[in-house]
Amino acid sequence: MRIVQSLLLAGILCLAAQSGRAEVKLRMKEGYRVESHLNGQTVSFTDFLDAMVAVKNPTFFRNIKIVFDLSEDKKGMDTRWANGGPRLHVRHDVFLYDCEFDREFWLVARDLTFHGLFSFYNCKNLKGVFKGCEFRNSVRCFGNEFEFMDFEDCQFRHGFKWGRGFMMDHLKFSHCQFSVDPELLPNSYGPDMEGRTLLVNNKLEEFDLTLDHCVFKVPDSLAAHSQYFATMNHTQFSNLRIMHCDFHTGVNITQSSISNLFQSYGCHYRQSVVIDALNLNPVNTKVDWLSLDNYRLAVFHHDSDSLVSGLQPHLLNDPRTVNTLISCYANLYQAFRTQGNRLAANACYVEWKNLETVYLRNLSYTSVEGSPYFLYLMNIFLREFCDYGTNPLKSLLISAYVLLAFAAVYFLYPWQIGEPDRGFYRQMLLFAQYFTRPGRLAQMPAPGGTDWALEGNGSGWQAANSASRDLAAASQGTMADAYKQFVQTQPSKAMPFYFRLIGKYRLRTNLYTRFQQMLLRTIDWLPRQWQHYSPFRRFIYATFYGLLILTLLLSYLFVRVLDATALSLNVFSTLGFGQIPIYGVPRYLTILEGFIGWFLLSIFSVSLISQVIQ
Repeated sequence: MRIVQSLLLAGILCLAAQSGRAEVKLRMKEGYRVESHLNGQTVSFTDFLDAMVAVKNPTFFRNIKIVFDLSEDKKGMDTRWANGGPRLHVRHDVFLYDCEFDREFWLVARDLTFHGLFSFYNCKNLKGVFKGCEFRNSVRCFGNEFEFMDFEDCQFRHGFKWGRGFMMDHLKFSHCQFSVDPELLPNSYGPDMEGRTLLVNNKLEEFDLTLDHCVFKVPDSLAAHSQYFATMNHTQFSNLRIMHCDFHTGVNITQSSISNLFQSYGCHYRQSVVIDALNLNPVNTKVDWLSLDNYRLAVFHHDSDSLVSGLQPHLLNDPRTVNTLISCYANLYQAFRTQGNRLAANACYVEWKNLETVYLRNLSYTSVEGSPYFLYLMNIFLREFCDYGTNPLKSLLISAYVLLAFAAVYFLYPWQIGEPDRGFYRQMLLFAQYFTRPGRLAQMPAPGGTDWALEGNGSGWQAANSASRDLAAASQGTMADAYKQFVQTQPSKAMPFYFRLIGKYRLRTNLYTRFQQMLLRTIDWLPRQWQHYSPFRRFIYATFYGLLILTLLLSYLFVRVLDATALSLNVFSTLGFGQIPIYGVPRYLTILEGFIGWFLLSIFSVSLISQVIQ
């Protein structure tokens, strides 16, 4: 019997030894933690800070009441806060449980370096301000009832977490840096223990969160992972201000609610911004759209943790995901419209419609028939023509391109446009006669009422009368002469004086003829034929008249451009205006241009009216 008892005792001792060794190993693995000598006491702020600096192991501070002691804290804490001092180091993990801080005075900590975890659990009444502090491991706050926390010029090398607590006033970060330390990630496991850059998750009560001039930077290999986003989800905010921050990682504000002000200005979002199911106050949403454009808005795919945005067009094929993404744009669009920010609303709407166009294109690959394909084609047209109805000026610019393109066709086609009597070849014919015939330039027979053609044998020029133009010229001259003759044969008292005056001068023909005669006398340098002059004079005259002819050619081309443009403008703006003064292929092009002009101008009108109404 004693032998059995001895064996049982030996077994128990062996098991106890093994259990002790296992406990030692477990404690070594988790880190050895001790209780603070301040537990259960009432201490000053200075004693509390000094105790954290003095810890030599991971330490629990439990059920401590921290109050302001004028004799100690005025010098030990306030003087250091105001004037600074040597940096203090908290070299091990510090866990604060069920601690209560002074209801009136603040905890102000400056130039502290926390080498380990710094955690608050179920603590109360903290009004904390941290300046110039460095946190080399996570800062975790869970289940607390705080007044406010301010962090200024602080570094969070392994993130900050706030969850399941009450913040009576605000949580503010100014000029802070957030990151994740890859070396600490293997030890960051379990609920509320995983590595985070910034995590604010609180449904209990509204509070203010401010991020001002902060930088969020994680290793490139982790930047696209949602776990390391700056996350402010499932939270009720009174005000959320994100000002002049630089995010090298994504931002996640899904399923949160902002009752008053949402402000985001001057930020650089380098990765995706997820605002799915974000409840905004549209009147007080002050967002800089330029920081969110180029498809930075994204959502998580409902079946995976992958992000879907306009930067992955091949993923825009699931109706549920696409509708969720479009709802994010619609949320901001409604806010911009409510505030009267039409430029931001239009830019947001254009990106929204681009997503819809890509989605319709993906649908058209599987279903060419029916409305999706037609809507896709219409979206393509509206996108290129007027930015989906938000930019009437773009439609005018494209209309001008169409108008000038048809004008170029009319210009290059060999049919005559405008009045043929004033063409370039009419002037060239006048100079050709001047060079080949003796006589003054003003005495050359005017080719005004004739069509000229080269003789079949190529030996000279032959005039062919144009019946219609001669008839018009003769009719005009006959009527003018008949009027002049009539008024001159009547007594001066038979009619007012200006009838005789008009008949005397014949303003329309005489003034133009006098000007033309004066111009011809000015450039009349060849009384004899050109070949009768010396080589030097021929060179001089050839140069002078060559420049003159070049000027005439340029003026003719300019007038032809104007004629072609005027014709194109007329055809573009009116669908048919009677007899079209050109023939051949351009005649049918005018019908096509008229239809295009009618369609484009109709779209322009609708787009313009839409913008005016807005």
